Amino acid sequence: MDNSLATLSRVSPKAKILVTLGSRGAAFYSAGKLSKIRRISLEKLGRKVVNTTGSGDAFVGAFSAYKVLGSDDMTAFRYANMAGALKACHPETRGSPTRKDLEDSYKKYFG
Repeated sequence: MDNSLATLSRVSPKAKILVTLGSRGAAFYSAGKLSKIRRISLEKLGRKVVNTTGSGDAFVGAFSAYKVLGSDDMTAFRYANMAGALKACHPETRGSPTRKDLEDSYKKYFG
């Protein structure tokens, strides 16, 4: 994966590349720097995975929303990771966690 991200970065040096890795977390590549984040342990929030369909969409949506709201890349990346995890707790394939649920869960998880 690291080589693929480096190649993409050379083709489009200003690109910000997000990669969801399922149970292995996620990766973010920007300006020649690779950042990885571990998966959210839903058990710490008293939740469990029910259906992962749409988790990647929730991840990208949250990253984009937090960037529009003025967050730095890494903050948006962490919220995106939480959003993808929370989406997996719901049986339906549509919809995403609410902003309140996302921010409450983020605070509970990270303190």
